[in-house]
Amino acid sequence: MIRLERIKRQYGSIAALKDASLTLRPGEFHALLGSNGSGKSTLIKILAGTETPTSGAYEVDGRAVKLRSAGDGRELGIAVAYQDLSLIPSLSVEQNVALALNGATARDGIREARARIAPLLEEINPEIDAGTPVSELAIPERYQVEIVKALAQRPKFLVMDEATAALDGQQVKRVFRLLDSFRDSGLSLLFVSHRMDEVLEFCRRATILREGATVAEADLLHQSREELLTLLSGQEDQEHRDVQRRAPGPVTLQVQGVSALHGRHPVDLTVHAGEIIGLGGLQGQGQREFLRALGLLTPPARGQIFVTSEHLPLKRKSDARRLVFFLSGDRANEGIFPRRPVCENTMAQHMAIGGMLRSLAMKGLRETAASLLQRIGVVGHATQPIETLSGGNQQKALLARLFHAKPAMILLDDPTIGVDPASRRQIHGVLRDMADRGTAIVFFSSDDEELLALADRVIVFYENAVVDELAGDRLNPGEIVRASLHTQRQEGVQ
Repeated sequence: MIRLERIKRQYGSIAALKDASLTLRPGEFHALLGSNGSGKSTLIKILAGTETPTSGAYEVDGRAVKLRSAGDGRELGIAVAYQDLSLIPSLSVEQNVALALNGATARDGIREARARIAPLLEEINPEIDAGTPVSELAIPERYQVEIVKALAQRPKFLVMDEATAALDGQQVKRVFRLLDSFRDSGLSLLFVSHRMDEVLEFCRRATILREGATVAEADLLHQSREELLTLLSGQEDQEHRDVQRRAPGPVTLQVQGVSALHGRHPVDLTVHAGEIIGLGGLQGQGQREFLRALGLLTPPARGQIFVTSEHLPLKRKSDARRLVFFLSGDRANEGIFPRRPVCENTMAQHMAIGGMLRSLAMKGLRETAASLLQRIGVVGHATQPIETLSGGNQQKALLARLFHAKPAMILLDDPTIGVDPASRRQIHGVLRDMADRGTAIVFFSSDDEELLALADRVIVFYENAVVDELAGDRLNPGEIVRASLHTQRQEGVQ
């Protein structure tokens, strides 16, 4: 059993943790919940040994311990699957696991890693080849590998820090079926997720942090989703689906026969000014590739894209950068500029000239960025390094770029992944405001609830093809599930 009692962590004048306590029992699946900036990440780092507390008690099986490194944590049997992936993209799956096990990728280490991960991959995703470089995997597959890497260490205590955020419902169920088999031998899980349905389905207790302090320990067998959200934010969940849809404006985006993969399954799509289009379906069905093709990040294999405010086909990346705002789902590698202050990350769209960041008067930059950050509710200072923010606040800082940009079209890849419910509502409000001003928005979400809350229409993908379009009365949870599985069901009948 692990017990953290009255933990405090001070960074200069900033108190990341004020009074945090957590008890993790053998064989227990326990949720750690809190809004972005509540201290979850700091508490996890202290638990894993990568941070030391300013004060407080850390006990393992009734014995006081003092962890000074991640190595100390591993010796206690603690492994972490991180939201910001700890994988090295240029190395293969098995090489990444060998590094975690032995600190080297020698032949013997690879052999051991391969033996350990084979049964894990078979359960989580048998289509992943252990010899494949991580850079060639889709984002959901990378998170599956992150979890496999942690489990390959045969931990007593596993921390999953938003590691399922990029997975769809079926992929999450496969992960937890595997975890259940480890629970029988005493595995304890600390599960961090903003998906309340997953928390309620898979965990029995939850520790709730607010502003660096533990405010409650909830029995999830007797706690509703609404009660949990109230504990998290101190106020009731206010977001409801907007049934009064906006009247469509003129056509902003015209997609004709666009195929993102090998010239197959061409897609036609028309998006009007002020319209919000969601891309749905199971994970890995071509939604992200289609989204990247729309922004010319990966030029389409065939077809044409017209941003009709220009009345010209979108062919050059320079035109795409001018007309289109794209936010990647891979925040760590394609979103933030690490080791740079939050203000520069927020203003990056307007600092880029010839592919390089130009210097602006720092006072003006900080003031503008601070105003944008305050508007979107980022907890942090404009001058601090962006990696010191929580994952959710990093995402909001990147989205703050929208306020200063005036794109014809916004493309978003899982825009609220790893973001707490209150911040999600705030981000949705920002996007609706942009749509009300006439901006066309196309977004992919791995969360059906988000599609229902935000989209005017949902385009459902299966095996890189559009299989349905949902709007009006058909835009409901049952129809999204049925559309996502439609092709599979048809194949089973034949």
